[in-house]
Amino acid sequence: MNKLMKTKNLKKMCNAIILVTTVYGLIQLVYLANALRYAEFTTSWLIEMIRIHTDALTIIIVSIMFFMLANNARKGEIFTRKNERLLVIFGRIIAFMGLIFMFIIRGYTDESNFVYQGITLSILIGLMLVFFSLLLKIARNMREEQDLTI
Repeated sequence: MNKLMKTKNLKKMCNAIILVTTVYGLIQLVYLANALRYAEFTTSWLIEMIRIHTDALTIIIVSIMFFMLANNARKGEIFTRKNERLLVIFGRIIAFMGLIFMFIIRGYTDESNFVYQGITLSILIGLMLVFFSLLLKIARNMREEQDLTI
């Protein structure tokens, strides 16, 4: 009975995560679409859009990742190679996106020591996701060893 309640609670929490991340990701997409609607496609506009919307793009990517991970968790697939790969792929995408944006901004701005917090945060989030994938791999290996000993 207790295990059944935990499973029901996990499924409810996963559904809530899916709903919240989907809604938040859609809000960010609408925000980006509105910004592009009034665009003056110049270099200064590009730099400003990158500075403003790096956070939005990171949130959209993380929302997609959370949606996929929560969907897997709802199915009972937590310590799997599939989730490990998801974390690595999305972590690399986010970190790479942050690095590309940083090089674009540094190439087009006069300030040589310019650092934008959103870009730095994007790179750190990407690296944290890769780190968490390594922790998930260790947990999966420990679980496989435990399953073999029982």
